[in-house]
Amino acid sequence: ELNANCQSIRAIAKAQFRRSNAVVAGQFESTPSYAKASEDILSRAVAVNAAWSHVPTPDTWTPIPGLNRAAFAAKIAEAETLVKTAVEKEKTASLAAALRLEKSAEIHDANVAWYAVAKNSFPPGSPQRTMIESTLTHHHEPQPGPQPPDVS
Repeated sequence: ELNANCQSIRAIAKAQFRRSNAVVAGQFESTPSYAKASEDILSRAVAVNAAWSHVPTPDTWTPIPGLNRAAFAAKIAEAETLVKTAVEKEKTASLAAALRLEKSAEIHDANVAWYAVAKNSFPPGSPQRTMIESTLTHHHEPQPGPQPPDVS
């Protein structure tokens, strides 16, 4: 909705002020005409709000029915909160992924160390060592299914 509001406000302001106030029209013309990512939409809204400050009566000008500058600023504040929350969640998820990798490496190292100690604790050929040596020490990828015969 914020992106659509920016598009509408930009178009309306450019058309409305083109002849009566070229400076204001130019301010809106200089705002981004397109935004897709959340951060870009937020930057675009901030730029539109800054251009809005050049309107002769910024607090009472309503380019869209029911949307004055205060309401638009509230939408920007809400979007900032949402973007900040999303960024924080992404950072938390990245940190959790890094911790999982670190813990996985620790577990792997402990398993490798255990395997070496356990294997060398028994003489070659003993049932205990044979059992330990039969333990899978790495993940096996499934073998591909039957292959068609080579007809070359």
